[in-house]
Order: sequence, then structure tokens, then C-alpha cells
Amino acid sequence: MTVPFLVRFISGILLISVSGLVRAEEEVFPNDSGVIDVTKSPYWAKGNGKSDDTAALQQALLEHGNSNTIIFLPNGTYLISAPLLWPSGADQMFQQRNTILQGQSRDGTQIRLADYSPNYSGSSKPRPMIWTGDSEGIRPRNSIRNLTVHTGIGNPRTIGVCFHSNSQGGMRDVDIIAGGDGVGVSGLDLAFTEHNGPAFFSGIRISGFDFGVKSSGTRYGQTFENIQLNHQRIVGFRNGGQVIHLRHLSGTNSVPALENNGAFSYTTLIDSTLTGRPSKRRQEAAVLNRGGLFVRAVTFPGYTNGVENRAGNKLSPESRDIVEFLSHNPFALFPSVTNSLKLPILETPLVPWDPPTAWSGPHLFGGKPGVDCSEAVQRAVNSGAQTLYFPNGTWTIERTITLRGEVRRVIGCEARLVLNQSVGTPAFRIEDGKAETVLFERLDIGGKKGAALFEMISQRTLVIRDCAGVQGGSRPGSGDLFLENVSSLGPWVFERQRVFVRQLHIDFEGTKILNTNATVWVMGLTTEKGGSVVRTVGGGRTEVLGGVCLSTGGWKRDPMFFVDDSEATFHLAEDSFSGQPFQTIVTEVRGGKTLRLYSIPTKGTLPLPERLSGILLPFFTARPQP
Repeated sequence: MTVPFLVRFISGILLISVSGLVRAEEEVFPNDSGVIDVTKSPYWAKGNGKSDDTAALQQALLEHGNSNTIIFLPNGTYLISAPLLWPSGADQMFQQRNTILQGQSRDGTQIRLADYSPNYSGSSKPRPMIWTGDSEGIRPRNSIRNLTVHTGIGNPRTIGVCFHSNSQGGMRDVDIIAGGDGVGVSGLDLAFTEHNGPAFFSGIRISGFDFGVKSSGTRYGQTFENIQLNHQRIVGFRNGGQVIHLRHLSGTNSVPALENNGAFSYTTLIDSTLTGRPSKRRQEAAVLNRGGLFVRAVTFPGYTNGVENRAGNKLSPESRDIVEFLSHNPFALFPSVTNSLKLPILETPLVPWDPPTAWSGPHLFGGKPGVDCSEAVQRAVNSGAQTLYFPNGTWTIERTITLRGEVRRVIGCEARLVLNQSVGTPAFRIEDGKAETVLFERLDIGGKKGAALFEMISQRTLVIRDCAGVQGGSRPGSGDLFLENVSSLGPWVFERQRVFVRQLHIDFEGTKILNTNATVWVMGLTTEKGGSVVRTVGGGRTEVLGGVCLSTGGWKRDPMFFVDDSEATFHLAEDSFSGQPFQTIVTEVRGGKTLRLYSIPTKGTLPLPERLSGILLPFFTARPQP
């Protein structure tokens, strides 16, 4: 069958490289995807760098906010003179949420502040160029992607982005630039709201400003990967109370690259290079710590001192290049190796962005929103398309779709996918296909409780990212699984496979993660309600590098972590809204003997540091000594 592929791009232009292929950084959508192009009717943004596009962009946000809709900016320079504000809603709890601002490409799409704008100069109060919501209520699925934010010239009181998102959301592939001489207040401000996160930030580059990134509050955790902070005037990244997880942080500065301030602050920093440059004043350490800090595999070329530790009871490390450093004493129940598990970390595989001529969806085969479209989805899969897409809206699946052939990306365009198949059967069964990696992204998933998104019956690699409400599992012995910026309402069971997690939020009563003889690496884990956070059994290996356990709900009968003749290292913070935190933090079984680590220390044991209404678990190791 010949598929009626759409050949027009939503931007109205086709960008061709010398090779004749769409450039890798370009993201364009079919016209019927439900994406809102701000250069089209009724908004008519110019994007020419001369006309003021503030009103057009703000109107698009107002009319399509809180609706899981992509506000799309084709390549161009969009001049603004006032903040772009996420829209209000029916009430405080249901506003400033589910809004996505996306450019066609990071290098080609720029939101630029008009030079010498009266709202951002002189002695005026600092103002953001983009603001995504206040601190009251929950703000899920807010996102900014694929664009550059530029403060223009002569706007010293500017904040690039005030960003707020909860549960699942974040920023990808965004540059934030302080124009002119680099003067500005902060590039990315996460500290203006108390209850920010969990959220995921990847591919962020910030140049100039007093602060590259500011974060505070005490919950709910934020994960950063591939972050560049250059030429800040006070500090690159200041954490004033959050639980922060950083991997691949880089940049060049004459000021500290990272400050971790306050007893409630807890920061993980791994696999990073922080470069110092000469300063007219006394150069401070690359990392200043006054809270909880875990550092691993970090180098500091150009700095005279790597880490200055002013917390806990450990002296600052002498070496400028750190293999592993912990600000507080580690905890163990049995004799154990005292450093981290150091599981191998694989980068999340990239799947090429296909041109719209290689996309197909259920609506092209008679499928309609709101009714079962399983047959139409299967026909779209069988058509030979490389990208299966669900246009923005609500789509229902009641029977299992077999994913095979050419398909390598399943994208929701922020669509709602309702899974109503029989409990115990997956929505998608992933078989062998042409592509080694299959990617699911930008889906907001609902439906029956226990309705799984996928079943993997091949050795292919599976990536799930930027998805909410996922209830998934994977058959034993399947290929690698990557979860990135995902929220879940059910448990995850891993058996005999490798799993790599970057920011996972699980809101579920019961065991959140069961690792049976699998290798599970996690950076950024936020959980809610009772039940064990992770159970590692059958020779499994688990490493959790940073997280927040929100021990909401009633009495906690299960331990936070359970390890049975397996290996595990983890560190995280606990907060309890209900005033009923976990009593047992770790139960470990080794050789038939059981020991427990309690939140209130027993005789002869070290106390856990207190954090708000819970504890800080600086580092726990369950690693039998050789």
C-alpha cells in the first residue's frame, strides 16, 4: 500500500543540507500534527529580528496553554520587549502547566530581547524573558526545547528563563546568552519558586550573567546532563537547598563553577570538567560545599583548588582531580567496599529526526481521536514509515500493536494516549526490526490501571523519554532500556538486563523498582507514597546517584531500600509531608543474616543527617569486600 505521506513542513520551508538530507538539528513536523506555528494565522509572528513579536507569541501561549500543545517557532529571530508568560487557567492548581515552547533548531531559532528595553535596564527589578509558572500548585509537563534565548544589548536586569515544572518536564538543547558584555542577573532561575521539580535539563549552554543557574527550595529534585556554564560573574551554578544531580557539567570561569549552600542542599557531581581561568582577585575553589556533596570523576584544570568542603566531618580533598569524594561519612550494615559501585554508564542513543515524508499516523488510515484506533495504528506501522506519530489530541488503544519493520520513533506530539487494552497485555509489542534502537517520546499516557506501554521480545534497545504516566515492563533478557524524563504511576520490574535512568518520577503505593539480577543505574529518582523505593535481589546491581523520596501517605511498613545478596550503592534525601517518614531506611540480607539501618539511630550506630521532615542518606554501600 502506498501511504499518503505529507510532504509539506509546518514551517513552510524545506531545509536541505549539501548531502540532500534534513540537518540533524532541525526538528520539523507535518502540518496535521497539531503543532501551533506562530508564523501562521492568526498570530503572524515575523521572526525577522526587527518587528516586535511579543504580542504574537504571548497570544499563542494564551490560546494553547495548559493543553499539552507545542508552540512552534520556525527558524528566525523573534524580537520581544516584555516577558513571555505561561498562561493562567481555571484555578491556581490547574494553570501554567502542560505548555511546550519549541524552536525548529537551537542555532536557527532565537528569542531576542530588544536592545535597551525599558523593562530590563537601569534600576528596575530583575525580570525574566520567559516565565513558566509560580510556586502554588503543580506544574507538570512544561518544556522549552531547541532554541536560543538572547538578552540583547543594554539589558543588565534580565533573567533569561524562570522555569518551573513538576513531575515530568524540563529543557532540552537551549542556549541562554547574556548579550553585549555578558551582564545579566541569571541565565536559568529555578530558585524563584519553592517547590520546583522533578525536572530534566539536557544540552543547556549558558554564557554570561552573574549566575548561570540558580536553584533553591527543598524539593523535588532536578537532574542535569551535558550543561555548559561559561563566563559567569559570581558563580556558575548556585544550589541553595535543592537536591541536584549533575553529569557532564563543563565550562570556563574565573569564579566558582558550583556552590552547594545550606544544610538542606544536596548535590551529586560526576563525570565533569570544570576549567578555571586567571582572575584579578584570589581564585576560589571550583566547588564550594556547605551541604551534602558527592563528587566522582571530576577534573579542575586551571583552578588552584578543586573542592572546598565546609560541611560534614571530612577535610577537603587534597587532589585537584577527584576520583571520588563524599562530604559525610558513608553508611554500611555489613563489611563493605566503601566507594560507589561505578556501574558503566551508556549515553542515551540518538535516533535521527526523520523528515515528514517518513512519518505516518493512525489518522491517515481512518483512525479517529476518542475511539479505538488500534487497527489504524497497526496499518501505519506496517506502511514502511520510520516515524509513527499521534497528532496532538486524545487517541485510544484497546489491542496490542506489533512494532516492527522500519519504525524507529513513536512520537506523540504531546498527544494523550489512552491505553484500554486488557490488563497484562502491552499496548506495543516490540519485535525485531530494521533499527537497532526504538524511541518513544512526547506522550501523555492514561487509561486502565496496570495497562503496560510495552513488551520487549527482541534484543533491540528501547528509549522512553519525555513521557508522562508510563506503566511499563520489559521481558527478561531483553536489550538495554533507557528512561529519561519519565513519570510513572506503576512499578518497574527489571530482570537480567541493563537499565539506564535519567530523572524518573514514580507516584505509586508499593515497591517502585524491583531489580532481579539486572544492572540498574539511576541519576535522579523521585518517588512518592509508601513501599520500598528499590528492591535489589537475585544478584542484581543497583546504583542510585541522587534522588528525593517523598514519603507521603501513612505508616511505612517496608524499608526504603531492600538488598538481598546483591550489590547496591545509593544516596538521596527524604521529605515527608505527612509526618510519617520511613522508619527503616535499609534492610540488607547477606548470607542468611539480616541487618537494618533505621532513621532513628540505635546504640552504636551513626545518626543520619536530618533534612526537613526526613533524613539525608549521604551514601550507603552494600558491596561485599573481596
